[in-house]
Amino acid sequence: MRWPGKGRREPGLDWPGHERLAGHLIPELRPPGRHGEVHRPGDGEIRAAWVQRARQLPPAALASLLLLLIRKAAAEGGWS
Repeated sequence: MRWPGKGRREPGLDWPGHERLAGHLIPELRPPGRHGEVHRPGDGEIRAAWVQRARQLPPAALASLLLLLIRKAAAEGGWS
């Protein structure tokens, strides 16, 4: 894929900057179990609180959160 204005190089991302803006929300996510997502009592309330904190972020931090989530999912094998 050809990146606009960069020739054939992928543009570098400012990962430290993204982590400063939204990195505090990533560790709060529970990794899926060995056999996929396991639902536990209280998960609904925990997820709702996490989403509320994410919704309060400014737009630039939300974009950073999305990039960090994609990077985390890719490192864990992606989405199925």
